Amino acid sequence: MAEFVFRDMVTERGLGDRFVVASAGTSGEHIGDRPDPRTVSELALHGISCEGKTSRRLLRSDFLDYDYVVCMDRMNLGYVQRTAPPEMACEISLLMDHAGG
Repeated sequence: MAEFVFRDMVTERGLGDRFVVASAGTSGEHIGDRPDPRTVSELALHGISCEGKTSRRLLRSDFLDYDYVVCMDRMNLGYVQRTAPPEMACEISLLMDHAGG
């Protein structure tokens, strides 16, 4: 859901061509799954589509290809920090670190 909400936010501000937004999980249990129907419904209420999305797992290359890896909770943050390669090029943070208080 966060992927599509953020993509919508940057697009509304005319910045969509300046961002590559993607999401990935920290476990492999849902690889290939489509978004939960409740997520699809809630996004649709706000005019946001997640058509074509399937789940994927976070890759080592993501730490090099993206500027930011934003985690939803402390458990995922810990996993991401432990698995990040030493040569990573991204900033790792929690989503709420960007909420402005």
